[in-house]
Amino acid sequence: MNTDSRTIKMSLKTIFCSAILTLASTLVLAQSESYEAGQQAIRAQDWDRAIELMVAAEQEDEQLADATWYWRAFALCRSGRQLDGRRALRELNRHYPQSDWRDDGEALASECGSRTHELAAINDDPELRLFKLSQLMHQDPERAIAEVRQMLSESDASELRRQALFVVGMSNHPQAREMVVEMVRNSPDLQLRREAVHMLGMSGDDEAIALLTEIYQREQDTELRRAVLHAYLVADADQAVLDAFEVTADDELRREIIQLMGVMDLGQHLTGLYQKTDDLETRRALIEALMIANQTEALESAYQQETDPELRRTLFEALVVSGGSQAPQWLSEAYDRADTIEEKEMVLEALVMVNDADEVELARRVIAEEQDSGLRTAAIEVLGLLGRTDLLKGLYSGLEDVGLRQSVLESLAIAGDVDQLIEVIEVETEPNLRIQAIEAISITGSTKAANALIAQYAEAPYSEREATMEALMVLDDVEGLLELLAMEQDDELRRQLMQTISLIE
Repeated sequence: MNTDSRTIKMSLKTIFCSAILTLASTLVLAQSESYEAGQQAIRAQDWDRAIELMVAAEQEDEQLADATWYWRAFALCRSGRQLDGRRALRELNRHYPQSDWRDDGEALASECGSRTHELAAINDDPELRLFKLSQLMHQDPERAIAEVRQMLSESDASELRRQALFVVGMSNHPQAREMVVEMVRNSPDLQLRREAVHMLGMSGDDEAIALLTEIYQREQDTELRRAVLHAYLVADADQAVLDAFEVTADDELRREIIQLMGVMDLGQHLTGLYQKTDDLETRRALIEALMIANQTEALESAYQQETDPELRRTLFEALVVSGGSQAPQWLSEAYDRADTIEEKEMVLEALVMVNDADEVELARRVIAEEQDSGLRTAAIEVLGLLGRTDLLKGLYSGLEDVGLRQSVLESLAIAGDVDQLIEVIEVETEPNLRIQAIEAISITGSTKAANALIAQYAEAPYSEREATMEALMVLDDVEGLLELLAMEQDDELRRQLMQTISLIE
């Protein structure tokens, strides 16, 4: 069948479309309701609905699959989606080469738009155009590079330009490298130059690093120089980073290079710099870099000489993080060297980050030997945060200071150690501490705790019975409160119990 006859046939199909559709629907009605509904949608020119129904019809009856692909293409073309319509026709030809619908599909293809129209549609779709470019880069790099040049000259969209350059930058073709180098040297678009710099960093070869160094030393734009530094990181160009540090006068960029040196494990080149600068921000950058590079000796040396309180704390925290297995011993020595309460508190706070047997021993030593009650309290809190409630219970009976015993109870409660709290109630004779232990038990939310409180209720003094009632209320234990009500003889407490029970229920 020649092209003219197919065109005539398609024209006749358009004129008598309604009659053809009626006949087709009569033949397949018994097979697919979706197909019939799709035909009705086509007659109503509801193209989106028709496409949806034809997809469903293919699932309902495989014998109609080729027909559904044709009518999908028909609806897509009529709705103005020529590119998608042509794709549907290609699917028809690929999956059903013997189908009677192929002739109709060829006629529809002439109506649905030519290859020129398809290319125009691609050019109107940036994402599709980039996809085609990436494919073309593998098949015909020179043609793809020419296309990218055209895109860069035509488009004002920064994201599209960046992605087009990325397509080129991922190629090893000599012309692709030349284009990237050209962008780095001469592009008036600074953002595009920074992207091209990143591409050179990804290549990481000596030629690329040499060009990046040239750009860094020649250019004055801070953002472009920063892009070069990041490209050095990507390329793992250690010497280039060290050279950049030597030639950089800008304080902000020098701090960024210092941080890069820490990340790139060049910390050994930073060890003598701390004492050579008085700038606080530069010293902070050095602390961070030395910590990342695990330069513990340099940090400790800086800590010994630093007088600024804020920097001393920053150095201390960095030492704890980077100290590794030596951190507990270092903390113990730092505590002994500390001249102020504030520094000793700083050491105790750091113990929680270490979580080692040695730091537990330091906390015990502080509780046993330190005269300052605030420091002893801080050490008790450390043991609680570390979950060492066994040690807390052992310390409790030896503490004469009521405030310290209260701190132990609070730490036991935070750690959720019900057994230790119950033992305290059993041996403690001081009324206020017993009440505090009861209150601490309520925080744990333990059923076992509730049973222990109920067991000692009948013999408890009035104030403890009140505390027990409040604890069970916190535990939301209505059954426990009912048990207390059955035991209670005091009218006022019975009234409070009934009121509490009614509130919970």
